[in-house]
Amino acid sequence: MKLLSRGAEAEIFLDSKGLIHKFRVVKNYRHKDLDNVLRFERSRKEANILRKALKIGLPVPRVFEQKDDLLIIEKISGVNVASIGTELSLRIAVQIAEILARMHDENIIHGDLTTSNIILGVDEKLYIIDFGLGTTSTRIEDKAVDLHVLEESLEARHPINSAHFFEIFCEHYKKNSSKGRAVIQRLQKVRSRGRNKLQV
Repeated sequence: MKLLSRGAEAEIFLDSKGLIHKFRVVKNYRHKDLDNVLRFERSRKEANILRKALKIGLPVPRVFEQKDDLLIIEKISGVNVASIGTELSLRIAVQIAEILARMHDENIIHGDLTTSNIILGVDEKLYIIDFGLGTTSTRIEDKAVDLHVLEESLEARHPINSAHFFEIFCEHYKKNSSKGRAVIQRLQKVRSRGRNKLQV
């Protein structure tokens, strides 16, 4: 298998069939039994979130197998949105908003929604990947944090039109999510907390 990436939480490999193998990284500072439980549980949780998302028609990778700390999923062919450049098409903002609105209405929280975890497929559609920090939650706060992570990612990776891009995103998110207005309002508080931390 070919190693595609190695991060703090997982190692990603591509097998000869073109499938992604995601292994949770062993944490040697934890007791072995506890580490096994945590890695296996997080792998299972990610698989369940992906299956739920697929069931309601969200554009995420298909799950082929989950066993212990291994997750075998579909490889989405296309380009990583983070690699597109500093300026993104506003059409992408609308697509992300529509996907995230549906996801949040089903109480699926991504947990790390950066442009690195969004793929522009060869079919010109967007796909959301890497739900390793994902969870399910009804809390408006958790949904607002998803938006804040995306906003910070845009400012860092795509500075030329990030403000306008996010403005268009928020407009369409509110239109498509049943709780969109409440989430956008909570986003203001999340932003304030971030600014206060920087000032400390």
